[in-house]
Amino acid sequence: YMGFHFYNMEAPKVDTMMGRPIIYFFDKAGGRIKEEHLFLNNYADSPFVYQGVKYKTAEHFYHANKFVGEGKAQEFRQKIIDLPTADEAKHVSHDLAKEFGDAEYWRLWDEERKLCIMRIGVKEKYDQNPILKEKLLATGDAYLVEENPKDAYWGGVAPGAINMLGNILMEYR
Repeated sequence: YMGFHFYNMEAPKVDTMMGRPIIYFFDKAGGRIKEEHLFLNNYADSPFVYQGVKYKTAEHFYHANKFVGEGKAQEFRQKIIDLPTADEAKHVSHDLAKEFGDAEYWRLWDEERKLCIMRIGVKEKYDQNPILKEKLLATGDAYLVEENPKDAYWGGVAPGAINMLGNILMEYR
């Protein structure tokens, strides 16, 4: 104790994890997020083609592929693919999921499919964009953390976060 008062102290800013440097990324620069790491985010402009369909970003790919099948699902996929921004793709997919019908939608959108779609999106993003792939490889053995304070699943800083997007990026790298 030695007379030190630890209340009202901020936690130290950690810049290494298990002896590896940490690179934080999200949708805009600021704080620990550097401009040169924004490409790691799924919102980054990174067009690619998968099974004959062109996607603007990995975020478009992820959200469009939540909808499986023909008819309404196909219509919803195309609506998401055609949206101009990744942010719109994300938000519109949430609205469409409600319209699609919770029982059918959630039965098809399980943990395994969610991870499979994200892994494919990450692979295609970097395989088809060589400059982005070079930049990802240049991160070396750094620990990649999505600094999303609201998402404990894909992000790595919310309470209880598992940093799944960062882990998929490191797995691919």
